[in-house]
Amino acid sequence: MSRAFAALGSAAQTAEIASGDDDAVARAATAVGGVSVRGLTKYFVAPDGARHAVIDRLSFDVPPGQFVCVLGASGSGKTTLLRLLGGLASPDAGRVDFAAPSSRGFVFQQDALLPWRSVLDNVAFGLAMRGVARAERRRRALALLDTVGLGGLHDQLPNRLSGGMRQRVNLARALAVEPTVLLMDEPFSALDVRTRSRLQGELRDIWRARRSTVIFVTHQIDEALQLGQRVMVLGAGGAGILADLAVPASEAARAALATRIHALIDGASQPVAAASAVDGHVQSPEHQR
Repeated sequence: MSRAFAALGSAAQTAEIASGDDDAVARAATAVGGVSVRGLTKYFVAPDGARHAVIDRLSFDVPPGQFVCVLGASGSGKTTLLRLLGGLASPDAGRVDFAAPSSRGFVFQQDALLPWRSVLDNVAFGLAMRGVARAERRRRALALLDTVGLGGLHDQLPNRLSGGMRQRVNLARALAVEPTVLLMDEPFSALDVRTRSRLQGELRDIWRARRSTVIFVTHQIDEALQLGQRVMVLGAGGAGILADLAVPASEAARAALATRIHALIDGASQPVAAASAVDGHVQSPEHQR
């Protein structure tokens, strides 16, 4: 049960949630624009016909506007979870509830830009699919390109851009539809260290300005602790959430937490207690968390 949703709901909702009613939690999540996941399960079928759980009865809440990073070893289902949240795969059981109306934006490791379209037209593509008038989508796309530092390159084709620039276009395209939830799957992992650090800073600035909900998958612990307000660590083989933690403000505390998460992912530690992360209220002026 998420204390955040209890705090944000009406008195009647709070009473239902306090009683442990999962339906009430989901209703509270959608009432305030968050994400509610209940009993989410996904199997893959081996060549011998055996079913193996990648995600097994996973339940959690994300309050609106929270930046959540998802960590885990290979095989823990990080990308599968993101695909389920984004509707790109269907669960075998369970459900995901979003606010209504809601929209989701996607940023993947591979940018998947349309090579025959200009940077501007790539950013405006989702708007065109939604029937937005040409002049309006051009205005919005140009504004977003300015936001990500590519305002002077709107007429270029993607093959003229560096990897970091392409990911900036990819991010601008996702933001163009004004998503309530932004889903990001290791978007900076293929970039060099300097470019990755710069884009991480830009992403934080954009999130602070827009306060969309962000669910960000990464295998880099330092990236998760640098970006997120909250970190969820998934266990391999459908083991579920091993840790669900608020990210501390101080660098020393984050370094200590990184060591604990390393040990947890490596299987050398017991799951870390997760009392403080679910409500997402972390006081951190230096990170504006």
